[in-house]
Amino acid sequence: MTLLRKPYLLLFTLFASISFVPVVAAEVISVPQLVPFDDGANIRQAIKNECKLDTRLPAYVKKYLKKSGAFSDNRNEGKYLDMRITDVVAKGGGLYSGPKWMEVKGTLLTNGKPGPSFRAKRVTTQGARACSAAARCAKAIAKDIAKWLKNPVDNAALGDAR
Repeated sequence: MTLLRKPYLLLFTLFASISFVPVVAAEVISVPQLVPFDDGANIRQAIKNECKLDTRLPAYVKKYLKKSGAFSDNRNEGKYLDMRITDVVAKGGGLYSGPKWMEVKGTLLTNGKPGPSFRAKRVTTQGARACSAAARCAKAIAKDIAKWLKNPVDNAALGDAR
C-alpha cells in the first residue's frame, strides 16, 4: 500500500507533520511608560505640559508592536527600547501656522547593552491645534519605530528623517 494510492493517507501524513512544526513566539520588547524630553531640546513648556507626548508615544509604540510589546522600565533585562523626544515644533492655527514636526531618537538595548539606534521625524500640516498635530506626528513615528523593530539597523533614519 503506497501513499499515492490512498490519498487520505497522504493528506493525513501531511497534516500530521505540519501540526508538529514548532511555533516560535515573538521576542518581547520592553517599552518605557514615559519617554523623556531630551534635556538639550528647545521644546515649548506648553507642549510638554499639555500634549502628553511623553506617554502617548510609548502607548502608540506598544499598540503597533501588538503582542511583542510590553511596558517595563527594566533596561537591563532582555530587549528594551530606550527613547527620548528631541524636538517638537507645533503651533496652533492649522495650515496657516506652517508645518509642525516631532523628532525622536532611540536605541534598542539588549540586556542593558546598546544596540542599533534610530532617529525618527515626522512633519505634518494637518491639525488645527498644536497638540493634535503633535499627536499625529507621534502616531506616525510610533508606526515607523514598530516597523524598524522588525529589522533594526544602526543609525536608521525613519519617516521624514530620511
